[in-house]
Amino acid sequence: MSNLTRSFVGPVRARLLFQRGKLMLESPVYFKSLVTVLAVAGVLALVAVPLALRKVPPNRIYGFRTPATLQNEKIWYRANALFGRDMIIASACSVAAILILYFFLRPEPDSFLMISLLILAAPSMIVALLTGIRIQKMKGH
Repeated sequence: MSNLTRSFVGPVRARLLFQRGKLMLESPVYFKSLVTVLAVAGVLALVAVPLALRKVPPNRIYGFRTPATLQNEKIWYRANALFGRDMIIASACSVAAILILYFFLRPEPDSFLMISLLILAAPSMIVALLTGIRIQKMKGH
């Protein structure tokens, strides 16, 4: 196989294919990344629901735990409700982003893996940062 053929076939081979009604994927990086992001985003959203609904009492294991939230029950419930709601939104954004990346953009496998990790981590980090800022404002009032 010539270098020209290899450089053309490589990206094409990694595409999602439909043959005789069967879904086929020749590069496992894409599918594994997709499944990982979807699964983790789903778990994060499920874990966030009780927090958003204010069902989790103050504790040292589960929830957005800071000295301020652990010392003040009112701050605990408010901060965790905001955190839970925002985590559900962040999880939905991660799902949307990975689906767009998977079905429409399809960068090279190594780039796809790094971008999918960013899609998974960045929204959660932003939510945690925003919740921390909100807690500081709550303490001031």
